[in-house]
Amino acid sequence: MQTKKFLILEASRYEFQKAISDISGFDIKAHKDQPERIIRVAREWFVETVQLRGLAGPSALWFRFTDFTADFWRKRRAEGFKDDEINSMPIPEYVSFLETWVAEKY
Repeated sequence: MQTKKFLILEASRYEFQKAISDISGFDIKAHKDQPERIIRVAREWFVETVQLRGLAGPSALWFRFTDFTADFWRKRRAEGFKDDEINSMPIPEYVSFLETWVAEKY
């Protein structure tokens, strides 16, 4: 019995087959290089595969994401970070900011 669940995102539906044949048995969700669609596809995956219920709709999640991104960049620049430093920020630092932001907003 397989207990692990995976979500694989890519720009076009069968792009993964060119590079990785090991994942060909998994359901691949295409986002067509559209950031807003990534939110929709990921949300649908959580509802369908993990049976996660009570999520906000795709549009509401997208607006929350853009609000977070704007706040993140504004606050980091105010702290003296340059764009390249923000783009290469260590994941734990980014996650810490995200957790604080979510706790303050929701």
